[in-house]
Amino acid sequence: MNCPLEKRDGSELLLDFTAGRMSAEDAARVERHMEVCDACRYFVEKQLAVVSALEAWEVPAVSDDFDRKLFARIAEPESWRDRFARWLRPVLAYHGAPVGAAAALLIAAGLWLNHSTQKPVVSGPESAVVDVQPDQLEQALDAMDMLGEYSHKVRADSDSKM
Repeated sequence: MNCPLEKRDGSELLLDFTAGRMSAEDAARVERHMEVCDACRYFVEKQLAVVSALEAWEVPAVSDDFDRKLFARIAEPESWRDRFARWLRPVLAYHGAPVGAAAALLIAAGLWLNHSTQKPVVSGPESAVVDVQPDQLEQALDAMDMLGEYSHKVRADSDSKM
C-alpha cells in the first residue's frame, strides 16, 4: 500500500479509518501500513487523541436569559472601533501586512526626522554691518586672551603627564 499522506487526499483515508467509516478489508490494509509507516501511525494517534478529547468535553448549560442578552447585543449600535477593526481584519489576517506596515511606518518616521533636522540656508548680503560698542569688544578680547592662556596651561599639563 502506498502511503496515504503522500497523496493529495490521503489524509481523508486516515480520517475515515479513525472514524470507523471503512470496510474491514480497507481497515486491515491501513493497519498493516501503519505497522511500517511512522507518519501515518503518528497521524492516526493524534487524530484519536482529538476525538477522545472532543468526546470528553461537556457542553456548558445555556442560561435562561441567553436569548435576551444575545438579541440585546445584536441590537447595540456598532462602535467606530469595531467598524475599524472589521475593516482591518482582512489586512491583518495576512501575516506580511503587519510587518510591511511597521516597516513603512519606520521609513516614514526616519524621513520625517531627517527632513525636520535640516535647516534651511538663508542667503543674505555678502557683508553685514554689526554695531559693536568699544567696551564690548574689549571684554571679548580679554576673554579670548584668558581662554588662550588656559588652553596653553592645559596642554602643558597634559604633555607633562605623558
